[in-house]
Amino acid sequence: MKKFLFTSLILFLFLGTLLFSNEKEITFLKVEKPSSAKEGKYRLLIDLNKVETIISDYKLDGLTGYIEFADAKDLVQARLGKIENGKIKWLHKIVENQFLSVKFHRSYYKEIVEKTEAKSMEPGYQILLSDANTQVVLKGYKITFCELPDLIVDLTYPVKIVPGQALKEDLSITVKNNGALMAKNFDLDLILSKDQHVPLKKAPYMEVFQEDGLLKNGRKTISLLKPGEKQIMRLADPVIIPKNIPPGKYYLSAIIDSGNAIKEFNENNNIFMGFIIVNVREPRKITLDLVNTELIFEPSSYGLQILSHGIMLSDGKDWRKCRIKAYLYQIKHVGWKDIHWEINTIDRGVWEISGAQFCKTGGKAAEMKIKMEVSGGSKFTLPARFKLSLPKTKIIYEPATKKMSALSSGNQIIYIPFWKVCKLGPQIYQFKNAIWKNFFIEVNTQEKKVYRVSNGHFCKAGGTMEPIPIEVMVEEQ
Repeated sequence: MKKFLFTSLILFLFLGTLLFSNEKEITFLKVEKPSSAKEGKYRLLIDLNKVETIISDYKLDGLTGYIEFADAKDLVQARLGKIENGKIKWLHKIVENQFLSVKFHRSYYKEIVEKTEAKSMEPGYQILLSDANTQVVLKGYKITFCELPDLIVDLTYPVKIVPGQALKEDLSITVKNNGALMAKNFDLDLILSKDQHVPLKKAPYMEVFQEDGLLKNGRKTISLLKPGEKQIMRLADPVIIPKNIPPGKYYLSAIIDSGNAIKEFNENNNIFMGFIIVNVREPRKITLDLVNTELIFEPSSYGLQILSHGIMLSDGKDWRKCRIKAYLYQIKHVGWKDIHWEINTIDRGVWEISGAQFCKTGGKAAEMKIKMEVSGGSKFTLPARFKLSLPKTKIIYEPATKKMSALSSGNQIIYIPFWKVCKLGPQIYQFKNAIWKNFFIEVNTQEKKVYRVSNGHFCKAGGTMEPIPIEVMVEEQ
């Protein structure tokens, strides 16, 4: 019984680098050196089926040319077959209906055998297709003598996404082993980055967006991938885009064998990078909850102002004021048609009055749950001031209609024409009251933060930003 020394060849086809893809097709080619080969014969057995697979991407119809074994400089070392009008005729003896017994020149043979037995990953050889008439090389296929897995990954995904989006049915992940050996128990990571410099390593998971950070549910483990096998992964749990990611241009990357658990033929094709745009839907409604809002009234001067977090919202010019008695007052915003408030500084009570003329007693009274602080005064003397806490004060803005309201207990308390609103960016809105001379406020709907901006220009970026502890609520479309 003849004994054979089995060696291996892996040939890979460079199909062209697609945008964001480093995929290279790799085909395993088995080569045998008979151990009983006589000196001076210089023959190797090459698997014909594999050679045909390698060149199958090239349309041979009508071609007259050659299939050749050559070095990296296209120097032919053995001619394997001839192509006549698209039909292949092998130029060597076929053994066991599987192998082509190819004779090499002795100056080439020794080096080929040594690199084959050493399992060289880059031996510097290739299979060529050439034109018989012009001698022009039509296509070259580099080869390797190393049996290893070669993992690649591909993605289909939505090009436009929004913060917080869950990707499941619209995300398809395909993994393939183009190498000669199976690969077991390796991970696939899905990450987002601002640039194409993505490290080939396990990514850390963060709840909020982080450059090159692992997406939530973005790590998948593949238990087994056989040579030539392709798997389309089904997601049990959706991959979540961070809610806080700023809008802009990103790269959605899939890293296969992120933990470098598998020794591969090519470690540089383990990543797919896809261009993606993060958009921000314009919110339906933005609400600023001004819990620390106070209305301050000084009876002697009829001075009224509304303050929130140290910022004046109204200087009283949009309010009407009336003293009924030393301890009884009525106030009314210019926007109110059929109601006014009545304040008793002795009883510490505030009522909403309807069905009566302003500055007249009577009407229907509904007590309001508003805390009051009074400085001085009696039934017969004016207080120095009284202060009403307005805990249910909100500024509401609807970007689509540009409708704005500033409410306390459902009633308008600020004259809206005094306000200006500017959308500075997808998530940045600036608000300015006419009485604010040297500052304005800026709202970040993604961070849900409010800043007082000084030393800047309204509707422009920049200035000194000081955070204000105001709760921001964003209602999405």
